[in-house]
Amino acid sequence: MWRWGVFLIALLLLSLIEPVESSIEDLKDFGRLYKVCATFLPVKALEKGCLYRILDESGEIKGVSFYGQCISGYRCVYGRLEMYRGEKELVILSDA
Repeated sequence: MWRWGVFLIALLLLSLIEPVESSIEDLKDFGRLYKVCATFLPVKALEKGCLYRILDESGEIKGVSFYGQCISGYRCVYGRLEMYRGEKELVILSDA
């Protein structure tokens, strides 16, 4: 339930301040919102969402979305950097 609250607050912040586009190697501040344009490769479909490998010219990161279907290819998203099981992960909040 708390995730929906965080999700709605993040969407509100996105509507007020659009993050500058960042490369994967620039993703360093946990909890911060980023705009990432990269290649998304679905790894696993979830009941609601998808796990991804996200790649650009600077590196790779795991990603997760809790909405929609798995979509492969190049796209831009807004996401929040989190730590999950000892690894960096981009929690995808919306398409840019």
